[in-house]
Parts: sequence; structure tokens; C-alpha cells
Amino acid sequence: MNKKQLISLTLILAFLILGVIVKEVRRPAGLATRDFELLNLSIDSSKALKILIGKGNHISVTLVKQDGVWLIPDLWNARADQAKVENLLALLKHARGEKRAEGPELLEDFGITDDQAYSLAVLGSDNQKLLEIKLAWKKAGPGAGFIRRSDSNAVYLVDADLIGALGLYGNNEAEMPKLEVWPALDLIAYEPDQISRIEITRFSGENRIAAAGLLRMDSKKNDWSFIREDMPFRIDQQQVKDFLRNLSNLRARQVYDPSLEQYGFDHPYLEAVISAGVQGVTILTVGQQSDQARGRYVKLSNEPVIFEIPNYHFSDMNVDNSRFAEPGLIHGPDSKIQSVVIHRGQDEKILTHGDAGFKDYLGSLKRVQIKSLIFDQNTVVPAGESSALWIEITDEKNIHTLYDFGAAVKVEDEIIQYPVIKRGNGQAFMVSAYDYQTLIEQMLAPTPATEATQAEPAVS
Repeated sequence: MNKKQLISLTLILAFLILGVIVKEVRRPAGLATRDFELLNLSIDSSKALKILIGKGNHISVTLVKQDGVWLIPDLWNARADQAKVENLLALLKHARGEKRAEGPELLEDFGITDDQAYSLAVLGSDNQKLLEIKLAWKKAGPGAGFIRRSDSNAVYLVDADLIGALGLYGNNEAEMPKLEVWPALDLIAYEPDQISRIEITRFSGENRIAAAGLLRMDSKKNDWSFIREDMPFRIDQQQVKDFLRNLSNLRARQVYDPSLEQYGFDHPYLEAVISAGVQGVTILTVGQQSDQARGRYVKLSNEPVIFEIPNYHFSDMNVDNSRFAEPGLIHGPDSKIQSVVIHRGQDEKILTHGDAGFKDYLGSLKRVQIKSLIFDQNTVVPAGESSALWIEITDEKNIHTLYDFGAAVKVEDEIIQYPVIKRGNGQAFMVSAYDYQTLIEQMLAPTPATEATQAEPAVS
């Protein structure tokens, strides 16, 4: 590029810069300020005591804060989802907006006239308004929306999903705020490490059955034991940890009117008492199946409403102590077991160290799964002298442990299990048909006789 061309480009650039400067100098100060005017909704959320959500002139949702907890007066005073409420207040506190339009004639284009828009008011003590805004039903894009103060026609683009925080999808003018969005559906308010005791009781007619009971032995560790001292198996700490995690994730589908009498709590199915030390105690009572058998009705001792939990959550709760059983009828190194006797009627097999299959059989004993405890008095396991089927395990100290087996029981359609009781212990339990076959049938199966086939020498 030669010198003449450089001079020409420099002159052109100078004229452009001069034009911009002149334009800015001649622009009215008010217009220059208005184009870059920002919205600040910052409020002191600690002063918020009431939230009103509606559309047009109709208020659909009222949230009230009492003793530090947000409640829903029009939904039987149900506890509101505290995280949702706090998220909404946080979005309002930190929301910033850029003005996009001003004037009553433009509000309809944004879907934010008084009749079209959603309304949101935050009140403090004595119903003093801390904030009142209108939100357009038309969304500006993912995570953004148009809002204006209720006493202003200035529309701002806000980079916050306030519509979503109200439980709305947006872009649907007919969509109304709903009460059902706001109730807290988490049932157990304690963290897993806060829970110190769990007791689960089943009901059969007028009888109470202590199905499960756990006690934390060390408040600082995951060290649990059975409340009952006669459990015929060890406790599996990992199974307890998994159950506590299921408890913390226990959520309902929706809430119901507590004044109705259709939930079956006069003859409950199950009761769970969850103790958390200084945090308190929650009693969870499970009633009858809900409509269309989608789940079960539940009431909590510290909640005013009735909940419905789905069937899979009910299954998580409907457990006995076998849920926490460590697998196996024996534990520890193989070297501590001297012999095993498998006995059925007239058949008997003895295995000792060095015998073929001894080590494999000990492995099978260690893998036995405890399926459930037996509380049904009609399921009888012959024990002691009346037993015809048992396994005797002798350890290095010559201590004999015997397990008596009963006849097959159909527990569900085409599911067969076998009752077992540890001799001298009062609590019977079920094992799978697979474990029964491995421990008994395969060991006592008859060996096919081998017939002699040697031919007589030929006579010449």
C-alpha cells in the first residue's frame, strides 16, 4: 500500500470518528440514559411474610410464612416446598433487567397488560408491599422473560426464569398458576446421619408385628445394630446405609384433604417411627391403596395433610429385618469350619476338609440370601427332634450350629421359597428355591447305579 492510499484511509477513519462524536453530543441526555436504563428488583427476602401469585385480577396462590416455615393456607395449611419459595425470592433479589419498551400501547405485544400478565406480590409485616410486578405470559427465550413493575409501563428483559420459578411453562395465555405446584412432598425431613432409631410395625387385624427395628450404636458413625437381640443373622451396614438414603428420597405424589375418612388409617397396614435425636420423631402411618392402586395413602405425625406415595416408595418402606441381613449362614475363613452334615430322612452326607466339594459348599453357605422373616403362624418349620431336614455345621471349637428346613411355600405367583430356622432361635426366615436346591437337593441327589457289563468268557 503506497503513501497516498494510507492518507486516504486515515482521512476516512477520522471522518467516521468525528460523525460518532457529533451524534453523541447532539443526543438528548434523557434519551441516552433511557436506552441503557437497568431494572433492579433487589428486596430483603428476610422480611418477606406473604407471597401472592395470580393472573389478571385473580389471586390463585397464597403463601404465608409462620414460625420460619412457608405454608399454603388454601391447601389445608400444607407445608410449602421451602426450596422452591427460597429459589423464587433469590431470583427476585438478584434479577437484573434491561429496558426494552415503554408505553401502554406496547404492553399487549409483550403479553404483559394487566389482564394478560401474571402477578407476583411479596408482602412484609402488616401486609406492606415489598415488591409487586407483572410477568408476561410470552417467554423471551430459555431462562429469560419480560416483566414490569405494577405501577409502571416500562417493560424489561430479565435474564431469570421467573415464570418457571412460579411453576409455569409459559407461552400459553390460558395457563393459570396452580396451588398443586407448591406443597412440600418430601416426607422425611431428616438427613441420613441424623437418624438414630427406626422401628417398622406391620398390622394384621388387631395384631401388631414388630417387623424391623434398628438402633444406631455410634452417633458419629454408620454403626447400626438390630433392636431385637435374637436375630439369627448379622446386620449388613451397607444395607442400612442404602435404606437411609431411600428414606431421605421418600416423596409423595400429591396431598389430600385430611378431613375425609377414606384413607384406611383406622386399620393401617404399616407404621414407621423415625427418630432423629434432638431433631425430633416422625411417625409415618400407611393406610389403604389409593385410587387405581397407584400407591398408598400416608399421614405424618408432624404434617396436617394426607399424602399419596407411589408403590415403589411403599416397597422401600415395607420391610422387615431381613432387609438388613448380611448374606450367609456362616461367616469367616473356611479353616474355622471342621465339617458339615446335610441330613434328610434316611439320607445324609458328611463333608470335611479335603473332601471334594467341601470348599464349594462352604461358599454356597456364605452366599445364602435371607429373603424375609416369617411371622405367619401357619408356616411351621419342624425343629429339633421333629425335624427331618437339617444342616449341621461344626466349627474348630466343636460348636454345632443346626439349621432346620421346612416344606416349600408359594409366596407369590410361581415364586417358591423355603422356611428355615436356626435351632435354638425363635425367628424363622425364608430362603430362595435356588439356595435350597444348592444346599440340599444337589447334595443329596441319588447317584445313578452303574451296572456291571463285563461279558462272560466265550465257551469254545
